[in-house]
Amino acid sequence: MSAPTDSASAAIAIEGQQGLGEAIALHRLVDQHLRAGRDVVLDFSTAEFVGSAAMQTFVACARDAGDQGRKLRFVSVPPRIVDDFTLMGLGAWFEPFLRERD
Repeated sequence: MSAPTDSASAAIAIEGQQGLGEAIALHRLVDQHLRAGRDVVLDFSTAEFVGSAAMQTFVACARDAGDQGRKLRFVSVPPRIVDDFTLMGLGAWFEPFLRERD
């Protein structure tokens, strides 16, 4: 997971397979940036798989961002991961984050 930042935002690359261990690390990293007053962009361009723990983490991160008055955006999400969100019943929740990506 990499996170280039500037003063207003942080971009975090979601790389490879995202399971429980990666989900915990991601939540901590996103939380650090939100607490520093940054918006967060999650870049899925190199993501291969997102497990249910990671999906729950994305939902928690989005809630945390909203609670702190910050924005969370998802970019370059592969169609198979969009499909996974839909299969998990999170398609309607996930859609606004995709529309904000550009």
